[in-house]
Amino acid sequence: MNKNITFRERQVLQCLAEGLTSKETAQKLFLSMDTIKTYRSRLLLKFNARNAFQLGMKTSELDKIMEISSVSSLKIV
Repeated sequence: MNKNITFRERQVLQCLAEGLTSKETAQKLFLSMDTIKTYRSRLLLKFNARNAFQLGMKTSELDKIMEISSVSSLKIV
């Protein structure tokens, strides 16, 4: 499962997290609805998610893991 996401995919994920529809996301990012659907489809594949809700849950878990790993790598001086 490839979790390397592009800047645009990250923007689409942020809009999803904000609860925006595909239409609202397209308007906000100045993209077509078809382009947003393509990005969402790619994200679903990359995160092995069946729907937007599951995608949100998986990316939320990934964010928590990234937070923990960055905190544990800090050195106390």
